[in-house]
Amino acid sequence: MSDRSVLDFVWTTCDALFRWAHVAGVAAWLGAVWALHFLRERTADPERAARALAHPLAPRALAFLRHAAGLAWISGMLLLFSHYYHGLLGPVLLDGALPLELQETLLKESGEPTIRAWLPGFLSLLVGWGLYELLFSFAHGPLLRALAALVACALWLALGYTLDEHFHYSARAAWTHLGAIGGSALAASLWFRVWPAQQTLLDQAQRSQPLDAAALAFVRERLTHAAYAALVVLMFMLSNHYPLLFGGHPWPWPAVAAGVMGLGALAIASADRLARPPQR
Repeated sequence: MSDRSVLDFVWTTCDALFRWAHVAGVAAWLGAVWALHFLRERTADPERAARALAHPLAPRALAFLRHAAGLAWISGMLLLFSHYYHGLLGPVLLDGALPLELQETLLKESGEPTIRAWLPGFLSLLVGWGLYELLFSFAHGPLLRALAALVACALWLALGYTLDEHFHYSARAAWTHLGAIGGSALAASLWFRVWPAQQTLLDQAQRSQPLDAAALAFVRERLTHAAYAALVVLMFMLSNHYPLLFGGHPWPWPAVAAGVMGLGALAIASADRLARPPQR
């Protein structure tokens, strides 16, 4: 067996493992997010929330959510680097009609993309998370949260359009990066913002202390974001398997995604109604 054949076998095996881990992580993550989302109304009362968090399984359930998100993100990044930034499947990152003057700077002699080619896509993941945190850190109240959700959707699509039009990404790569931007923002929010707040609530519940109302509201709000935005992330991530979605001129489809995000904004706007303690 030649060295090339061995390398192809290793890449194929790794690709299968990455895909399995990504699907498993996403399924576990979304299942946990929606399960917690459906518990929102039952835990609207701080006393009920405290009893739920004091349950011995509560730390495990929340850790499962966090670790599932981590598995989904890490495996997704491995797929992004191997398929698009390394060019495992060929030159799928950049547009096939790339001008000749750009091929020397954006493509290696082997046809793989250079750092200059894939760096804008990678940086867009960080920019997406930053914009998400900036918008929702100052959005208080149902109306502002709904408006922030719509603005976030517009900026989300603008990042993908910029990669497509100004950095010469292929339609397939642009759609995949839209999914990666959304998934990265949700995963980072869970790990770096939601989990510390959940840990505070867990500690307070274990010590039979009153729950921090601000932390409880923050966790509930971010889980609502994750539950609805994940539906759009799934559409973007799965679209690269269906040429009907990314082939030709793809931008009418993000308009459909904007409609879905609009429904999510309406759901976020109704969070205050769901958060009220049940009438006795």
